[in-house]
Amino acid sequence: MSRWAGFIFLYYAHRLKEESDAFVAAREKVKARLDRLVVYQKYLEKVIESAEEFHEIREILSRHDTLTSTHQVSSPTVPKTKLCQIRV
Repeated sequence: MSRWAGFIFLYYAHRLKEESDAFVAAREKVKARLDRLVVYQKYLEKVIESAEEFHEIREILSRHDTLTSTHQVSSPTVPKTKLCQIRV
């Protein structure tokens, strides 16, 4: 192997190591997020087991979206400045 080939090899080996480290860090970040969110999945699965109305998690989330949007439409919106004036 020539001297330049050795330098090129080391350069690409270093870049691959940096890339690999970045992927490992990203994987650890995603795993940590997954570990935090799995609690909610287990809770929703228990809701499905106990509720006759829902058969899939998607149905629960859809119902939540419907109730949230209905609440936003039906409740009067008060400007934030108005709320501040009321509290004083």
